[in-house]
Amino acid sequence: MKMFNLNCPRCGKYFYGDMTMVNLKTPARCPGCQALLPYEEYGPALSGSDGGALARLRRPLTKANMYEVLYIPEEK
Repeated sequence: MKMFNLNCPRCGKYFYGDMTMVNLKTPARCPGCQALLPYEEYGPALSGSDGGALARLRRPLTKANMYEVLYIPEEK
C-alpha cells in the first residue's frame, strides 16, 4: 500500500500514514500532540504528496473493515 507523509497542522510533528486512509477519508492520529485530525483538516495538506513508501496488509482496507484494522478512538 502507498504511504503519505504529513506535518501535523496543529503541532508540526512529522508522521506518515496509509493512503487508503485518505481514500476512505478516515481521521488520522498525530503521534506528537495525540490530536485526532479529521480528513477535512489534514487532507488539504496532502496535495502534492507522492506517497513513495509501500507496506502490506493481510487483507484490503475498506469502509466495512476499517475499524477492525485501524485504531480510531471514540471522541469523549
